[in-house]
Amino acid sequence: MRSNPAFSNPRLVYLHIPKTAGTSIREIIKSVYGTDATLWYTREKTSILHRAKTNRYSKKQVEGKLFVGGHKPRSFYPPDEPNLYFTTVREPIERDKSWLSYHTRPAAASSQRDFDIRHRLLRNWLAKGIDPDSIVNSIERCAPFRRIIQNQQCAYISRAGNSFDDALETIRSENFLVGSSNQVNNMIETMADIFDWPETPEIFGNKSRTGTNDDILSEVGAIELINQY
Repeated sequence: MRSNPAFSNPRLVYLHIPKTAGTSIREIIKSVYGTDATLWYTREKTSILHRAKTNRYSKKQVEGKLFVGGHKPRSFYPPDEPNLYFTTVREPIERDKSWLSYHTRPAAASSQRDFDIRHRLLRNWLAKGIDPDSIVNSIERCAPFRRIIQNQQCAYISRAGNSFDDALETIRSENFLVGSSNQVNNMIETMADIFDWPETPEIFGNKSRTGTNDDILSEVGAIELINQY
């Protein structure tokens, strides 16, 4: 993070890139700040958090909130607010594998609620051309899936554009913290030290049952095709 007096008491804004341990991050930080100080952009029907369903940023909506997040990229937020932006990233091929499994394999669900959510997602994505049995077919036939695997992580981080250079420029020029989805606890410990948080719990969500998606990348040409994007 860069040093800047304007960021002495920043609002925490989490850029939740899908399938990068974002649910764990959300629950951990919510436990620190509480629901009243939290705003989470989501489509889920839940009373756990103060929710916001909008495609437009509203200063009034975030007023008094210490922690804001959801599936919104950096470009969703104004360029000049004193926020600390943070996110977790994941090895791209592993992330694509996890995304496809979550959206097309309800049998991998760890609970009935998770199964119901995944079943609805599968129905929606089948209509868009996804193939649960072939990542190659899914890439070739489903334009929304191609957009998801085409530098989506960089697009979430960048103020504009979706290239690695765009993301790197944003990280270098703003108050930004980036961690690995495989090292969530290290990221939380870093933030706890910065902001003098009390001890935080280890929370993990959206877990799939072990061994249910190991064959997704075994298809001939799958990894090579993903690498093209």
